Amino acid sequence: MVVLLFVGIKVGIKEPVSDYISKDGTLAVKGFFVLFIVFCHAAGYKNFNISSPADYLMCKAIVGLGQLPVVAFLFYSGYGIMLSVMNKKDYARGLLKKRFLPLLIKFDFAVVMFLLCDLLIGERYSVGTVLSSFIAWESVGNSSWYIFATFVMYFICAAVFVPLKNRYKTGAAAVTVLTVVYIIAMVLVGKPLRWYDTIIVFPLGMWFAHFKGAFDRVTEKFSRWVALLAAFAAMFAVTWYLSKSIEFFHILKSIFFALTLVTLTRRFSPRNKILTFFGRHVFSFFILQRIPMMLLYHYYPEINVYLFVAVSLAVTCPLGLIFDRFIRPEKLFSGEKKAVKAE
Repeated sequence: MVVLLFVGIKVGIKEPVSDYISKDGTLAVKGFFVLFIVFCHAAGYKNFNISSPADYLMCKAIVGLGQLPVVAFLFYSGYGIMLSVMNKKDYARGLLKKRFLPLLIKFDFAVVMFLLCDLLIGERYSVGTVLSSFIAWESVGNSSWYIFATFVMYFICAAVFVPLKNRYKTGAAAVTVLTVVYIIAMVLVGKPLRWYDTIIVFPLGMWFAHFKGAFDRVTEKFSRWVALLAAFAAMFAVTWYLSKSIEFFHILKSIFFALTLVTLTRRFSPRNKILTFFGRHVFSFFILQRIPMMLLYHYYPEINVYLFVAVSLAVTCPLGLIFDRFIRPEKLFSGEKKAVKAE
């Protein structure tokens, strides 16, 4: 996986990479992290052989990074939404219809798949848990917290930018404040740390959209880029260390991880085709990977850990492709049919 990051990488030593945070420019980064999450989830079912140096490093990476692999998804999502709000007329008015509803429908299809899987392995949940799982508040074996947080962010963005219209900085500030309110709410209702320790990078991505021009100018010169990267990396290291004893620093750690990542990709932007493939199917691979894991763990509990990961990944790929091919609710809200008819 690490080697793939360097195969086809776009290097900007003399001149920085211009499209480091474009839609296509971020696919390989997202692909790397969604692959890494496969190992994170697999470690919840099987024990890796820590006497092996490679397994030991992977386990250290899993523990060390914690929830940080989703930081890229949240940061890029916040950046993309803010860019759309700034450049597309009335984007905020259609945000719930074009972003929230398609995501909800796709997620609910996945929940039904997990419920069928639960029937096969004899797992039972209460009616309340099942109903709550359709809005990602509870889980029926699937990953849920990340989707619930995304739902909330979509609602916050719509609630903020519809009335504020083109007051972008005020809107970004309001989203930031409401994200902090969300964090406090999750703490008060007793949700685990993973429900809120990375979500702050969503509004951070929105702020980055505002100040990208300034960031690009600062990092245009190689020496300044090195200094900024070193500063962000140092702050990440400090907050990562402090987060081991103080929960609040998990949030700051996520912020500096996002800033370190985006600064690094300003000069070294992964463009590997394999990672890009996984980056194009983040939702389906992220959500569905637990289905083969659950089935394998139930029917073949003694399966070799390497075979467990390999089979899980081999099943997730076609499962995700089929899901993305046929479950496409975004077409219902895109106005595509109307456009074709008019043409």
